[in-house]
Amino acid sequence: METALLLPAEFEVLDTCVSEASVTMCLIFTAPVGYCPVCGAPSSHVHSLYQRSVRDLSMSGKKVTLLLCCRKFFCEQGSCPRKIFAQQEVG
Repeated sequence: METALLLPAEFEVLDTCVSEASVTMCLIFTAPVGYCPVCGAPSSHVHSLYQRSVRDLSMSGKKVTLLLCCRKFFCEQGSCPRKIFAQQEVG
């Protein structure tokens, strides 16, 4: 399945699964840094990984699910009150 035109450049497709009832895509967000939502500072210091599940409208009668592997980062600005933040999706 060609997905290059469907996804922002910051995502990489890890796996796809198509069955009679559903389409599931596993994606990872590959941007090298995250930006703190409080102070705006970039960080590449990863705290942990977590998975989000996003459901979309049906496609050709099949349920569509995106499984996103996302990261949490440490904010490296000592003066920032936010110590850990989740990366933000591409807007």
